[in-house]
Amino acid sequence: MASRLPNLNLKQFMLRMRVISLYRDISRSLKAVSNPSERDFIKKWARSDFEKSRHETDPERIQYLLSTGKAEYHHLQSNLQLSAKATPKPGTTRARSSSSSGSSTVI
Repeated sequence: MASRLPNLNLKQFMLRMRVISLYRDISRSLKAVSNPSERDFIKKWARSDFEKSRHETDPERIQYLLSTGKAEYHHLQSNLQLSAKATPKPGTTRARSSSSSGSSTVI
């Protein structure tokens, strides 16, 4: 049985592995998105971006797409971390204490 993939040289193979690794990293980071509709939207957006460039063969173009993809991934991670910090955990509420220092406490 013949492989569907063409024979790749080492550089092409390494680029392909980096692209697959980025896609997996993005997929894993979606576990942090609690809203199912947002998670599905981001998943479809990422998949469509990868699919658009699926048949790209120019190594320089692939490298460019990989670097912009990584930048977008880091931006996504930052937004997810900010979102997680801004969303209180279930069962916790923020309330002001009546102390004279005016600091807030978590109840």
